[in-house]
Amino acid sequence: MDQRTKRASAGVIVGLMLSLFIAALDATVVSTAMPKIASALSGFGRYTWPFTSYLLTCTIATLLCGGIAARIGHKKMFVIGILVFAGASLGCALANSIEALAAMRAVQGVGGGFVESGVFITVAELFEPRERGKYMGAISSMYGLASVAGPLVGGLITDTVGWHWIFLVNLPISVAA
Repeated sequence: MDQRTKRASAGVIVGLMLSLFIAALDATVVSTAMPKIASALSGFGRYTWPFTSYLLTCTIATLLCGGIAARIGHKKMFVIGILVFAGASLGCALANSIEALAAMRAVQGVGGGFVESGVFITVAELFEPRERGKYMGAISSMYGLASVAGPLVGGLITDTVGWHWIFLVNLPISVAA
């Protein structure tokens, strides 16, 4: 690989890592913030809806992404995933009821599922099988980082600037990714 190709590959890998990190982080960051969110939105009776809606749609979108991407193109699918995720993050931040939050989390889950599967599809397309493992390993480490950082970040942001910001921080990270 020449120097220019190495730099381009590094940029792609960093973008993929950021993308996977925000999708994985969003699944965990809400956990510590949910008591305050439910209290603010008077929704303790439907406390689990935002979790369930995200996980359900994320799982379904992950399963469907490969087939859809094969039809419209993997890059286009990945960009759509990031846009849907970012737009739904804004919708979550603006939600004024637990039902609205659950609905936006469902949309966000679709974007998250497309992003998560799109990351691995992209690596499979870009790298030869003998090189793929090291990149998959580095990228997959984002799940571990998100599982540790998510609850800490969620609690810190919620306690300092408010629960809306756990969703708004996704916007600049999505742009960077």
